[in-house]
Amino acid sequence: MELMLSYLLLAVAAVTAASARLGLVVDMKTGSYKIQMDGVDWLFSSAYGVRYNGQLLSSTNGMLTLKSAGTGHGNDTLGDFNSTVLTWNYDGIDIMETLFIEYRARDLIVFWQAFPIGLTGCSLGDNRDVITAFPTFNRSLTEPGLLNFLTYHGSQCPGSLNSWSTAEFGDGFEYGPITLYDKALSAMTISAMSNFMTAIPVESKSLGGAIAFGFNGKVESLIERYTHATMLQGGQGIKSTMSEWGKILLNQGGKTPATPHSDPSISHLGYYTDNGAYYYYKT
Repeated sequence: MELMLSYLLLAVAAVTAASARLGLVVDMKTGSYKIQMDGVDWLFSSAYGVRYNGQLLSSTNGMLTLKSAGTGHGNDTLGDFNSTVLTWNYDGIDIMETLFIEYRARDLIVFWQAFPIGLTGCSLGDNRDVITAFPTFNRSLTEPGLLNFLTYHGSQCPGSLNSWSTAEFGDGFEYGPITLYDKALSAMTISAMSNFMTAIPVESKSLGGAIAFGFNGKVESLIERYTHATMLQGGQGIKSTMSEWGKILLNQGGKTPATPHSDPSISHLGYYTDNGAYYYYKT
């Protein structure tokens, strides 16, 4: 639990207005949670999970138990936040900590995973499942027809629109951010916030079909005190929500948006010759 104390002990004097749209509800006894948009339940949690020494430890198979839960508040570069930290135990060992960070003046929730003693013997040998799972979502609990989603995946990352309740997920290693939206175009974008080359979303067979976010199944071990973050950005409209998502990731990486013509290879030297481009047909 000490990995998360820096968040819990960062007291701030100023109190800012809570986000009017995005809501988080966590059951401190069981660890279950749900995500709301404008007071409507959109997403419901599934199991917590982690692989350790060749075994799946999960909150549903009885091998991962909730040892303690606490709340706090603090601030960072993104603003003031409320926090909830859960410590998960296996055989007397604090094996995983999960932290919810809910920003008061933003429609933003960040989910942190932390591993006090690291992980060993966790590889599955492929990318079709994850070795750590938080957050996870049970799609069967979401009202049928309430949500659709947009994502980019596969070769050349074409866009894909599907029903959240019924769509089949493919290889999670090929997926980009997932943007959920309703008929009024209220939206949430979910993606990794760190470890971009090793973290994936999957439809986890080991967790009963839950949509799970975590390290891909080829990861063999994690060092002591390693962490990972997943972010959920809310907003109105798919474009504006994804734009805000992108701004936060750029900010976290210490970068600024580049203009389309900031690179001379694009503005002066380059052109497209693929089937469908102007140059292909006109020269």
